Amino acid sequence: MKNKYFFIAFFVLIVSAMIYTLSFQYNIKNMQISSQDDKNKNDIAIIPGSKPKYHFSLIYDNVDSSNWTSIKKGVQKASKKYNVAVELKGTKSADIDKTQKYLEMAIASKVDGIATVVTNQIEMRSIINNGVNKSIPIVTIQNDCTSKRSSFIGVDYIEAGEQLGQMVSQLTKNKKRAVVLTEKNDDSVNTRDMVKGIKNSLKGSKIEVENYTYRSIVDIEQTIKELISKRSDLKTIVLTNERDTMIVTEKLVDLYKLNYKIIGYGRSDAILHYIENGIISGTISPDFEQMGYDAIRSLVEIKEKNEASRYYKVKIRKIEKKNINDYLKSGDK
Repeated sequence: MKNKYFFIAFFVLIVSAMIYTLSFQYNIKNMQISSQDDKNKNDIAIIPGSKPKYHFSLIYDNVDSSNWTSIKKGVQKASKKYNVAVELKGTKSADIDKTQKYLEMAIASKVDGIATVVTNQIEMRSIINNGVNKSIPIVTIQNDCTSKRSSFIGVDYIEAGEQLGQMVSQLTKNKKRAVVLTEKNDDSVNTRDMVKGIKNSLKGSKIEVENYTYRSIVDIEQTIKELISKRSDLKTIVLTNERDTMIVTEKLVDLYKLNYKIIGYGRSDAILHYIENGIISGTISPDFEQMGYDAIRSLVEIKEKNEASRYYKVKIRKIEKKNINDYLKSGDK
């Protein structure tokens, strides 16, 4: 009985891989999609003007974020530069199972290389190692895991936190208290490193930094009410991700509490307009266009030189009212 179920599972995986491969080949032959045309599509094929040297796959886990739009721009530039075809596969939210399935299918279809976000440290490590053992070069983007991957293209989150801290120092001045608001159960390395960077940057200053937590996303609005009622000397609120930046800003606007300095993360259209109107004082945003470009560049280097840098660190941009027009006009700077 066990052998029967194993055979069925194996058969399903092979069929899925064949469908993935045929779909990829169809896309390569029939599709040349620009960022405007594919705005609302999860599965996209990007091909150069001439016959591509390699066929790569890039897998991402949140195509509704502004990060995804920027990553695609970078991939398109690299596709043209290096004459490679890239199939982009994405989920609408952080769907761990679907992301892993896309990775398994890309490996089974024997593409020339894979760039993938890491959604689960343990399970994806095993899948990545399996792909590398089959001589498929794999690089990780945005989040990493200990594995046989060739390169990691990501953000130095301590440096990101330090840049947030610098903005706190510039904006808080004689106002003594600043709060870094994070989710209580968020034990990710990225968040911990950002908070560490903020505190490192303000060490020795007269600004008191408090790490204030909320229990879950459904409680964040109530937490904001409690925070501003309990901390009468609070003037600066710092957020470490795009979602929290938007929720907190919108809540303060609803409450007509526009006297706070909001320092956040991200560069969605809504966040950019809040900065333009002076409601958000500033944000930081990694250069995700560079991340997409470097992901493809590293795969080409592995294929052609059998080597690539182990770590590609993307730049971090400060976005404030004084330079907001650069981003409103041209997207990622």
